Amino acid sequence: MGEKLDLHATNPSREELLKYENIPSELEEFNYFDDSLKKREAEKEDFLEGKSYLPNYDYPRLSRLYDGFMTGNMRPMTHEKEYENLLNMKGQIYKAVQELEIAAENEDINSAEYKLYADFQERRYMQILLVEEAEKLRMNNSTENRTKFMETNQRLFGAFNPEYFRDILDGTNTRIFDSEMIGNLGDIVKERYRAELSTVPDTTDDVYYDAQQVADTMNQAFQADGLAEKGWTAEIHPTKTIVAVNKVDKKLYLPRNTRRNASELKRLMVHEIGTHAIRAENGLETGQKILEFGTANYADAEEGLGVIMECAVAGNFDNASIDRAEERYIVAGFALGADGKTPRDARNTFEISWPIIAQRLAKGGEITDKIRETARTRTYNHIENAFRGTDMYMQGIIYSKLQIYYEGLVDNMKYFSGHADDLEGALDRAMIGKYNHTSNDEYHTIEKLLNG
Repeated sequence: MGEKLDLHATNPSREELLKYENIPSELEEFNYFDDSLKKREAEKEDFLEGKSYLPNYDYPRLSRLYDGFMTGNMRPMTHEKEYENLLNMKGQIYKAVQELEIAAENEDINSAEYKLYADFQERRYMQILLVEEAEKLRMNNSTENRTKFMETNQRLFGAFNPEYFRDILDGTNTRIFDSEMIGNLGDIVKERYRAELSTVPDTTDDVYYDAQQVADTMNQAFQADGLAEKGWTAEIHPTKTIVAVNKVDKKLYLPRNTRRNASELKRLMVHEIGTHAIRAENGLETGQKILEFGTANYADAEEGLGVIMECAVAGNFDNASIDRAEERYIVAGFALGADGKTPRDARNTFEISWPIIAQRLAKGGEITDKIRETARTRTYNHIENAFRGTDMYMQGIIYSKLQIYYEGLVDNMKYFSGHADDLEGALDRAMIGKYNHTSNDEYHTIEKLLNG
């Protein structure tokens, strides 16, 4: 995760440290990098129609955090309580990291446990720093503030990989897609999740099911695998725009406009239930909070695993999640100048990216008006994702989270291909709980934590 925080605490007791096991992450930095849906739609329309050079977002949650970054006053504006809560959380997390890091150096206790919690708390600290750096950048886009924002991004999400970018562009990344492995894994997944998958109607792909029908099918799957008895349910959420699993509430939330055919239902089932829900429940049953809520670097590994599970049950790599991950990496690469050119602002990134995405959609055929419109809309969505939290004018200054989806996919492809002789065991290892199963170091730490 980059450099460690400075430590100045004395050795805390076991009882003092236990409280950190019950601190879930209370802040998701991307929630601060957003505007109202109405504002976003209006800016999108103006951008795509050429009425504006760039979207102009207000970021209301950022703008009310602080007053006086330019003067150094650092005094809260009208939302004093939110600012106070953020500072309190930051102080508590910093103290947690200090104490847990020191505990991890004590040979008389289970250092593996404390190291996992220290990394988890440090990541939470970095999320708060990223929000603060974004607001400083909004107020003053100095070179220093730009550098700090991108450094914090890198500490959270890792360095961008130019080789992955070039491989996607020239199509050589297909070498990581192991068809024999995914076929063998598919046999295992379909057998392991036979009860859940049997709840999906046996219909052709031209038959679609609405949100309520999808929710009903998912609840039948929860019944089939025993998760319903443990409190898991699926329901339609009035404001969600994407499918989401809430591990605390044990809910699978579906947007109101959800629509799936039978094949898509199976992919959704093994991704959301067979990956996210089961890993959360398995982590809970270990008795280790960190495996229920997730280690510091579990998220990209788990998303990649969910996509691999989709491909396994389908028996191929023709998957919208893979396309989306690759397109996000293309956009990030052009924004950062990974093609060897000067880093770009959001408009220039859009103009160089959408024709490439259109070519990918056309698959060697004619780029029709419909393909052109789809490519431009999809590219805009990726641009919004990449430049969120910024003014979109600054060249190469992006919110780097969009790169982890492809990197998580690559890590999982390498993981399962590397365990091709024991895919059952590899899947068992991946399902222990919410941790980075693709990292041997983290796996051995988890083993030590669970087995002593």
